[in-house]
Amino acid sequence: MAGLVTGSICDQVRAFLQPPIQGVVLQTYGSGNVPSNRKGLLDAFRDAIRRGVVIINCTQCHHGGVAPLYETGA
Repeated sequence: MAGLVTGSICDQVRAFLQPPIQGVVLQTYGSGNVPSNRKGLLDAFRDAIRRGVVIINCTQCHHGGVAPLYETGA
């Protein structure tokens, strides 16, 4: 499981998504979002998905679910 917190570096995310990894569970913050203003981060996820890496997103919130309620990283 990878916990994403503010300040995570795109290079670190890209590194843990490299082979032989086959899947990752992201424990994101807020309502289950990741910073959308960091192109490198989103590109790292896209590249991993294209290689067949399974990515599951869950929130750190104790109640409710993952929902794109607000723009993260704003």
